[in-house]
Amino acid sequence: MSAVNDQSWTGRVVAVTGAGGFFGSVLTRQLLRSGAHVKAFVRYRSDGAIGQLAELGNHPHLEIHRGDLRDESSLPLLLDGVDTLYHLGALISVPHSFQDPGAYLEVNTMGTRRVLAAAHRARTGRVIVVSSSEVYGTAQAYRISEDHPLVAQSPYAASKIAAEKISESFHHAYAAPIVIVRPFNLYGPGQSRRAVIPSLAHQIARNDVVRMGNTEALRDFNYVEDTVRAMQAIALAPEDRVIGGTFNIGSDETVSIKEIADRLLELSGRQVTFETDKSLLRPHTSEVHRLCADSSRLREVIGAWSVTKLEEGLRRVYDHERSAAATVGKVV
Repeated sequence: MSAVNDQSWTGRVVAVTGAGGFFGSVLTRQLLRSGAHVKAFVRYRSDGAIGQLAELGNHPHLEIHRGDLRDESSLPLLLDGVDTLYHLGALISVPHSFQDPGAYLEVNTMGTRRVLAAAHRARTGRVIVVSSSEVYGTAQAYRISEDHPLVAQSPYAASKIAAEKISESFHHAYAAPIVIVRPFNLYGPGQSRRAVIPSLAHQIARNDVVRMGNTEALRDFNYVEDTVRAMQAIALAPEDRVIGGTFNIGSDETVSIKEIADRLLELSGRQVTFETDKSLLRPHTSEVHRLCADSSRLREVIGAWSVTKLEEGLRRVYDHERSAAATVGKVV
């Protein structure tokens, strides 16, 4: 069993883009626990909010850097003196990408180009570019290896494929120390309710009717803290094993959205009615029907990493959403 060596992070300076979001904030917290000094890049807001890092705002080893991936001038100070960069900053909603594909290209693709250019000038030690399993489209094999064709079935997927190719070009053209990772579907307490698991848990905790999209889609769900541990191990892996490489991070198992809903309902002890909401369905040719990782390439490098059982992860998400419902006076 691979374990992250916290001692290896002591004294390291790590930058995280997208640090105010769900995934980025969990990674930032774990890096701080491990002893790293974290420079967290969050999108500038006029009210000064820093997203899910609010509770960590006064941590002695956390620097908050406000900026925008569309503005390259905000990046040099972030990357000055950085040993490791995790580039998570992106627009992430697949459905919203159909409404404004240009924004996804500007932030996800050109934003990555700006980050890599700034990292190259700053001579950042290792750059971990976070992509997505959505780049594969619907699986052409039961388990998807990194050699699976890339298929842009949404503007979001297209923006991430392009970001990967920009990253690949920087590695080959400038010997940039880049690693690409493709996490499969993340979930956990505090995730946006635009994501399917918190959306279902939230609705089941509060409502008598639960509205769902495609219930037959199969996904490889991963508890966010498990993926973060794998991400930390990638940063510490031998350079010759990972630089220039692309790695899946998944559980290598699938479950349908319907089964997720049924398990959450069982955890709740409630009675609800499930209904299909057509507004939650993707265009037919854009629907990704099955995603299941083959993570053997990564396991060969970092060994196995601990995996939270789905039942336990779902319980944590449901408990979080039930508590949130209780705070607004809803009895469940």
